[in-house]
Amino acid sequence: MRIPGIGPKVADCVCLMSLDKTNAVPVDTHVLQIALRDYQVSGLKKKQNSSSLSATDYNTITQFFQQLFGEHAGWAHTVLFCSDLRKVPGKRPLEELNGCKVETIEDVKPSKAIRI
Repeated sequence: MRIPGIGPKVADCVCLMSLDKTNAVPVDTHVLQIALRDYQVSGLKKKQNSSSLSATDYNTITQFFQQLFGEHAGWAHTVLFCSDLRKVPGKRPLEELNGCKVETIEDVKPSKAIRI
């Protein structure tokens, strides 16, 4: 199924945050930088200063995080993503924005979603 204007990242965001697909990994340039800098993911065509991703690179990064973090790869990705954004100059620290502080992936304990 295709919806005009909805690409893989937005689709994965919806799957992760709304449809309880905890292994969905939305990939953007921040996640590309994390994959290259912190995990040395090999086989990518784009380099760290790229502004776009090919479908092949998107899938390579997704599969890497899914293999590394298993069924909760999407939530592990979210912690890494938020932690990386905290390092961006001029951005307010994450704990100022939402009152919580997560230092490492080990601080995150997955829980069952409550269905209404």
